[in-house]
Amino acid sequence: MWGLFSFRGRIGRLGYWRVQLLATVILAVFWALGLFAMLGVGPIGGVLFAPIALTVPVMLATWFRRLHDRGKGLWWAALFILAPSVAASIAEALQTQNALAADVESLPFLLAALAITVWAFIELGFIRGQPGPNRFGDPPTV
Repeated sequence: MWGLFSFRGRIGRLGYWRVQLLATVILAVFWALGLFAMLGVGPIGGVLFAPIALTVPVMLATWFRRLHDRGKGLWWAALFILAPSVAASIAEALQTQNALAADVESLPFLLAALAITVWAFIELGFIRGQPGPNRFGDPPTV
């Protein structure tokens, strides 16, 4: 289980999808429970959001290990994680000007964020890893 939090080594596509889907279900369940608890008992019900904090490092570790399986390192993770957020933030800042020109100016940034997100989704979830050992370790067994 503690391997779920490891940022070292490699993970194959099947292992990646198993972890991501399980973490997503856990995240959704505790998000819904937390919201209903806050509606029912007030802010103290927000304590049910706590397990969500454990899913984030598990998902990040899985992304890193999947990139390792593809032979890619930290800079690729930074591109796939940070670039869409930065592009979307720039687009949002442009849109606060409340002008049609601002909406048009923000479009390339929104499209860039979408393109990088789709690229990451395909890269992590669908493209086969390197067949032999690479600088991040031996190929995964699963």
